[in-house]
Amino acid sequence: MIKSMTWLRHTALALMLALILPVAALAAGQVGEQAANFTLTDPQSGTAYTLSDYDGKVRFLFFFGYS
Repeated sequence: MIKSMTWLRHTALALMLALILPVAALAAGQVGEQAANFTLTDPQSGTAYTLSDYDGKVRFLFFFGYS
């Protein structure tokens, strides 16, 4: 059961990346341009974080994956 769930998580991640990365590449800007606004939701707390909420502040985005 554990192996099938791991396989399912990896497959879902690969599918999400296959759908998101081409869009991200099209939306990629140049150094000095304003970043596109986006919202991410914390899956545990349900809190939504929007990039524009942090205007005027230093932002460091760190995307990682784990299994």
